[in-house]
Order: sequence, then C-alpha cells, then structure tokens
Amino acid sequence: MRPAILRSTSSSLTILWGTAICCILSSIQPAHGDLISDLTSKSNFTVLTPSSPGYANASTAFNLRFTFKPAAVAYPTTPQQISTILSLTTKYNHQAVARSGGHSYIANGLGGKDGVVVVDMSNFKTVTVDSQTKVASIGVGNRLGDVALALNAHGRALPHGTCPYVGVGGHSGHGGYGFTSRKWGLTLDTIQAIDVVLADGTILNGVSNSKHSDLFWALRGSSSSFGIVTTIHTNTFAAPPSTTSFEYQWDFSVSEAVAATAAFQAYVVSPNLPQEMGSEIVLGAGSSKGRISFGLTGGWYAPADQYDAALQPYLKNLPKPQSATVINGSYIDSVQFFGGIGRLNTTGIPDGHDTFYAKSLMTPESAPMSNKSLTAFYTYLANEGFTANTASLQN
Repeated sequence: MRPAILRSTSSSLTILWGTAICCILSSIQPAHGDLISDLTSKSNFTVLTPSSPGYANASTAFNLRFTFKPAAVAYPTTPQQISTILSLTTKYNHQAVARSGGHSYIANGLGGKDGVVVVDMSNFKTVTVDSQTKVASIGVGNRLGDVALALNAHGRALPHGTCPYVGVGGHSGHGGYGFTSRKWGLTLDTIQAIDVVLADGTILNGVSNSKHSDLFWALRGSSSSFGIVTTIHTNTFAAPPSTTSFEYQWDFSVSEAVAATAAFQAYVVSPNLPQEMGSEIVLGAGSSKGRISFGLTGGWYAPADQYDAALQPYLKNLPKPQSATVINGSYIDSVQFFGGIGRLNTTGIPDGHDTFYAKSLMTPESAPMSNKSLTAFYTYLANEGFTANTASLQN
C-alpha cells in the first residue's frame, strides 16, 4: 500500500496519496492524418509517431496504470519550433500538451487520453543566475534535482518539491510546495517573468506584472491552459548555511494516531511556529492489522542549536518514537536526503516507473479534521486499508 502524506501549510492540511504535477493545452479532436503529415514533413526536429523506433518508450507514463497513445511526441529545441507545432495543432483544431518532466501521477504529460500531440520540453535545460539581481532563468525541461544543483553552485535555492525527477515546468506552473515553502512560498510565487508560446504560435518573452499582466497572473497556477512556457525567471534565495533533516517513526493504534494528528494540526497553525520549520506526516500500514505506521519528516532551515526548541512543542505530545534520524548538514545535503535516491543529478539517467493510485484532498485551517473524522479515517486505513493494493487498481 502506497503511503499517504499529510502536509502542513500556513492555511491548510493536505492529504496526498502521491504528489506531482504536469501540463496541457489547446482544443479537443482525435488524431488527424494531415496534421501528422504536416508536423513530420515541416519540422527540423525529432517527431516520433506510433510507427517510429523509440515511440513506445517516449509514450510510456511514469504511472503505469495509464497507457495513453499520443498521435506524436515532438522534441523541439527552440521557441520557434514550438510555435510551428502549436500553429499546426491550432490549424487542425487538435490538442497539444507540454511535458516538462513526465512525472505526473495521472499522466497529464500525455494529455490524459489517446491521440494528443505531446510537446516534450526536455531540450530546454539551461539554468543561469544573474550575478547582480540573483534572478535565475530556468528552462522548463529541467528536473528539480538538476535545478537544485545548478542554483547551489551559485549559493542560491528555490522552494520546490523533493523528487529529483519532477519537471520544473509543470511544478512551477501549478504550485510547487516543499519543506521551505512556509518561509519562501511556492515555486510559482518566486516567478518574476515568463517566456511562453501561445496556442496560435505567438511567442511572448518577459511576460510579467508589467507586461501582459493578465496572462502572467494566469500562467502562475494554470500555466498549461494558456500556453507552453519555455523559460521561467525566478527570484532565488540564499541557501541556508545550516539545515537539519529529520525523520521519526511510530507504530500507533488508531487512537494514538488520532491524538498525534490532532496535535500536529494544532502545532502547524501555532503563531509561534517559526517559518524555518517544514514538515509532513507520512502514513502507511502498521506492524499488524489495526495499527498505523506514523512518520514525521521535515527540515529545519535555521541554526541546528535551535532545532529542538522548534520541534519539541509537537514531540512532547507523542510517545518516544521507534526510530529517529536527525542529520545536520548543508542545504544541498538536505535536498539530496529528501530526494531519496542518493543523488540529485538526473542528466542522462532515465527515470523509473511505478504503478499506483493517487488522490489529493485538502482541509482548510478554519475547519481542520475532527477527532470523529480522524477516527473514521484511521480505522479504515488500519483495517480495510491494511490489505489494500493500490497498484492493482485499473484506470
């Protein structure tokens, strides 16, 4: 059974059975022979169709529950080439979808159905940092691990998720939550300007609060509905000189899990909780039916000698954990630790695949989960959920 995750923000508690985001664009029609003919004959970049070698690999979703078959997978290298693709898909009233990393849990990067033209952005991988303004210009084909490494070389950082293989395009276009988000916001909050290609092929550079402001507003949160972004220009933050990464693990009864979650809800909305503390609860099958595996994971982005005082207001409400991992180190060390694969570099190293069911729910700060609802949730998770196999569910 895939773990559930409880994440705190300043205004909500989110339950995620998985995490990730990708992209979309244009109108809705089945595959059209004339479109594919024009696309393959007029392009000077790689276009894979169902008869092409490499198509099967290019069209395989990260989550193998989804088996969509694109009409074509295109690999442009310039905004002008994207313009050609979108001009053609608009001409034929056909749907195109941008794929920046392919890590979408529901295969949004393949359009969510058969017959879509996928615009793969993997060639857009530049990362530069202005030495004066510290604004980073990031190609949307980059993955989070590579972005973190590139920024860290300049002593800079961004708020973002933990998986090194998530594409920054979809991540920044729809949110981008991470353990530093309480202090730095979402990835999209850092964006100062955007380079984008619209559905009719128009290329716009430097879309911002002062240039096409309505479009700038829309691209930060619903990016894939309005165009294919090629580059984001973001504020960056000085990488913290000290970071504490932590993981605690308990094996709880239902009542203990309820009490621990209720205490967590109170902890994360406390006005005394420093912005430098970010954490999440990770839930899974316990040691036996009727019990819950309850994990607390997170980062402290301030001096290590202040860590205990920041977390103790929560830990004092819980029994001694079965295991505890607390690591003090550099900021980039913490990014690699949370990435979970022992490295951040993804260049030239293919992503793996998984098979699972994912769903997200959110409870507002003004109406947190009650003890009654928590008891019902944990009772189900500890019993019916104990033997559930989310990998076996079909589309």
